[in-house]
Amino acid sequence: MTSITKNASDRTPELFVSLGYNYCRYHFLDAGLRYYSLKTDGQTMLAFGGFALGCEFSMNRPEQAFIPYLGVQGQRIGIAYGLRLEYGISRDQQSIGLMPEFGFSVFEMLRITGGYRYCFKNDPLALNGFRLSVIIGFPTSLFEK
Repeated sequence: MTSITKNASDRTPELFVSLGYNYCRYHFLDAGLRYYSLKTDGQTMLAFGGFALGCEFSMNRPEQAFIPYLGVQGQRIGIAYGLRLEYGISRDQQSIGLMPEFGFSVFEMLRITGGYRYCFKNDPLALNGFRLSVIIGFPTSLFEK
């Protein structure tokens, strides 16, 4: 009889630092962290997922806006997916919403996605709408000695 057990040595954590560009009615810079728990089976790069935490910073709005976010994302054989909870903030206004996204990913080091930003109740920051995103991720393990 064979028993299947999971232990911590079957997985390795990987932290990515990410920078990117987003467009949704306005131009935004994106800076964040992505955390993945990768299997050590040699095939994990085909399909994996994890958590994303970051913030978008507006570049061309009359009033500066920030969009902190928390979400889940990943890839499956080059197809990127994600779902984020976002909280848009400007000097006098705020908005909260969800943003599902789909697109293409090269091992999460290059991620090109499209999605739709849904704001709950009202949208004083005018953030509802289609969103295009290009993100470059840097695995922190590349910088370890």
